[in-house]
Amino acid sequence: MKAPVLTAYDTPLEVRDDVEIAPPGPGEVKVKVVASGVCHSDLSVLNGTIPLPTPIVLGHEGAGIVEEVGDGVTSVAPGDHVVLSFVPACGECYTCQHGQAYLCEKAAVQGAAGLLDGTTRLTSQGAPLHQMACLGTYAPWAIVPEISTVKIPDDVPLDVAALIGCGVLTGVGAALNTASIQPGDTVAVIGCGGVGLNVIQGAKIAGATTIIAIDMLESKLEMAKEFGATHTVNASEGDPVAAATAINGRGADVAFEVIGLGTTMEQAIDTARNGGEVVLVGVPR
Repeated sequence: MKAPVLTAYDTPLEVRDDVEIAPPGPGEVKVKVVASGVCHSDLSVLNGTIPLPTPIVLGHEGAGIVEEVGDGVTSVAPGDHVVLSFVPACGECYTCQHGQAYLCEKAAVQGAAGLLDGTTRLTSQGAPLHQMACLGTYAPWAIVPEISTVKIPDDVPLDVAALIGCGVLTGVGAALNTASIQPGDTVAVIGCGGVGLNVIQGAKIAGATTIIAIDMLESKLEMAKEFGATHTVNASEGDPVAAATAINGRGADVAFEVIGLGTTMEQAIDTARNGGEVVLVGVPR
């Protein structure tokens, strides 16, 4: 099959037409990738900020249709529509056994650039070809662990569903699973890109009644309103901390930083009220 391959950091992707894909092994699923998002984490691998081994097929945010399943797979079958999750879990390591499967030790090591056993089902030019986050959604097909597939209704558009695999999962998950948002809370979100918008959406689902969106671009702030923000602060027009805390006079019960800069992390801390909670979602850089 044809697939774009990263052969070295800070170089253009090389389109290869000799990529071969092995059949799914036990506990594995072959998926025809119909849609893939392009995430900032892909860029971070490309430029070496996230140092995964090369050559590698990027892409960790996708959706598609199951074509084949390996022995022992029970949760999906050929023809099923699935979202691909970039957070696989072995179910056996210390963190998996202690209710923190999202911190799976195998996924953090072997699964970062292959499958959970440290191998890959892709080859090119006679050599193994790594796949990002057990996925590699930039290729038209992928062999993934069963646990990386989430069955969805057939009427959900796959180009929309693909975003659930990372951007939505990260943002909404930070609000619903990481933070301790209570009904009626005030929430501040610094950074209203794709993940930040989903933090806002998650905060609304959790019952926050005052949701403050903070960004430097009016276009993003307008979009934030559509996702549930009740107030907006343009950080390019003055002190965003002062503007945000003035809304209720004490600061946010929960403040999220969704950019990854030291300056905005400090702003998140300062935006939270005394005794409030700060959640750092952005990857530091």
